[in-house]
Amino acid sequence: MRPCTVAGAEAGVTGHIRSFDGRDAVVVPEALPRGLTPGMPVRLRVMDDVRGECHYGGYVVRVGAIVEIGSIELESVVQKRDGVRVGVRLLCIAALERADTHLPGDAADTGEPADEHTADDEDPADEAPGRSVGVTVLDLSANGTRLTCTARLDVGDILTFDLPAVVVGRGGALPLHVQALVVRTQSLAGVVHYGCRFVGLDERSSDHLYAYVARTQREQRRVRAEST
Repeated sequence: MRPCTVAGAEAGVTGHIRSFDGRDAVVVPEALPRGLTPGMPVRLRVMDDVRGECHYGGYVVRVGAIVEIGSIELESVVQKRDGVRVGVRLLCIAALERADTHLPGDAADTGEPADEHTADDEDPADEAPGRSVGVTVLDLSANGTRLTCTARLDVGDILTFDLPAVVVGRGGALPLHVQALVVRTQSLAGVVHYGCRFVGLDERSSDHLYAYVARTQREQRRVRAEST
């Protein structure tokens, strides 16, 4: 169920959408709704897996264990894909393409300086084209990821790998093929974390990724709520 909020002039409630046909909605509140009365104009904010944050206007029809809202009209859609990020732990095998193998004007030409290190730090195996490395994806958004890697990476390097179980279809959950461009590095507790931006994603793939992030976020909320 999609998370939502219902807000009147001086009252409101958070909950989840049970049903929504575009004109009428049934909301299951997280707590007993107070201050909402039939006929009251309200704003309904819904987090949609694909469209983003949708704002609707409508009127309260019934209040009780559920809140019914009618005469709903869409007011605005706010895309917040960059801000919607979820913590995960996904183990993947990636093909590594070093920054110095890109042609000028390539997607990896970020203009950002790479970390300085000496030739003594280099492992000759790191220079092998298409070298396979292990990555652990620590968080995801529709546009990027934070990860650790079994190899040392530089700004401008590109990792190509499959994110497991992202695409939901009739055949079940399928992997999504992505390319992650390293844009920053950070050392946390002695472990180097790499901030990456996805490159070359088409709109359909971006939608699948955003929907996966939203689903995972909802499931994590549900688990936390059941454990309290």
